[in-house]
Amino acid sequence: MRSCFYIVMVLASVVLAGCVSSSGSNYDESLVDKALEAFELGEYSKAADLYAQKAEQGNAEAQFMLGMLYYDGYGVAKSYSVAAEWFLKSAEKNYMLAQFYLANMHLEGQGGVKNYSEALRWYRSAAVSGHAVARYNLGVMYYEGLGGLPNYSEALYWFRQAAEQDVAEAKLNLGKIYYEGQGVEKDYKKALELFHQAERQGIPQASFNIGNMYVKGQGVQQNYGEAIKRYRLLADQGLAEAQSLLASMYYYGRGVPQDYSKASKWYTEAAEQGIALAQYNLGVMYLKGQGFREDYAKAREWFLKSCNSGVQEGCKIVSK
Repeated sequence: MRSCFYIVMVLASVVLAGCVSSSGSNYDESLVDKALEAFELGEYSKAADLYAQKAEQGNAEAQFMLGMLYYDGYGVAKSYSVAAEWFLKSAEKNYMLAQFYLANMHLEGQGGVKNYSEALRWYRSAAVSGHAVARYNLGVMYYEGLGGLPNYSEALYWFRQAAEQDVAEAKLNLGKIYYEGQGVEKDYKKALELFHQAERQGIPQASFNIGNMYVKGQGVQQNYGEAIKRYRLLADQGLAEAQSLLASMYYYGRGVPQDYSKASKWYTEAAEQGIALAQYNLGVMYLKGQGFREDYAKAREWFLKSCNSGVQEGCKIVSK
């Protein structure tokens, strides 16, 4: 099962108007409106000056906005360290977006060294306040053990919270947790349900995982046709793993008529992207003259590449 655990980072750092939220802070609406207007007109220096006035007075929203300007270099010299200072001031006043961006910076080491403990701290603060992506990122950090040992129960909790807020990647990763039985009882049907939800939101890895489950008959009746439909779509989009599996379906005639020509095409696509088993299988096809004329030199070339990619059978062949 293909894993897909990754951090979702900054989503729209320069759309400042979209970052204002009613977090309970008291602020001068007219001044904030003027700052936003200046930004939208491209008067970035003026926007920075207006935000700075309120930020110096301790206004959390203004501190966050000023941090964003330093983060992206609008109206001021770009500086991650200065951005982090303003985000921290705002985050300490419980401003959710500042907590989220500050966590991102600690995770990536922007403005300093990577600090997973601080990233966890601020993602948790934003997550508790309801930030959907912070909840997802917190789940990833607990799953991967960033900042400590892996904690599947915490990861499961935060992925569920993010999934309830419709974060597609959270549904994908929840599906994998149920598929593998990590911190929960293994449940193929639940995994498949979550993969389908993520697929409907356009996550290609979810389609790939569903295809694999149809091939294996896990949580659903075996159906090569449903698998091939997904592999073909993903293969056309350039997903190497899907190209390799589609090639295998054509090679063995599973759900489609056996077709060495199409198998060779898709193995080649996957092999050129570094899929080790596709490299080995391509070597086999050149050796046997399946989909190609027999070509021992080409076969050896692909066996050697598969060997260098860790396929021991390829190593055995080239050593003879």
